[in-house]
Amino acid sequence: MAAFAQRNLDLAYLIHVQTKDGDRREDKEWEWGAYAFGEQGPALAERLVATVLAWDRHIRAEANDQYADPVLTVHPASTPNDALPAGDVLDKRHCRLVFRWP
Repeated sequence: MAAFAQRNLDLAYLIHVQTKDGDRREDKEWEWGAYAFGEQGPALAERLVATVLAWDRHIRAEANDQYADPVLTVHPASTPNDALPAGDVLDKRHCRLVFRWP
């Protein structure tokens, strides 16, 4: 799951449902969607979808044999910047979210 958020009440997150199963990764299919909450939620969902589509077109498609998912890590709100892993940081009231897109 991936998410974008602003302020404490606005959130957009990515969900997926498997629609076709198979023994190989190539045989499986997924349906993706973005859910939005709060006043800025729809704009955040649009940003999230645009990011995922860009990743799908420019990163995943070019390296299909080395497929990798985005990584989300969660850290205490007091974690200093230099102690966070590389990635896009989203600060929330109680935690810091770090998204890394391969």
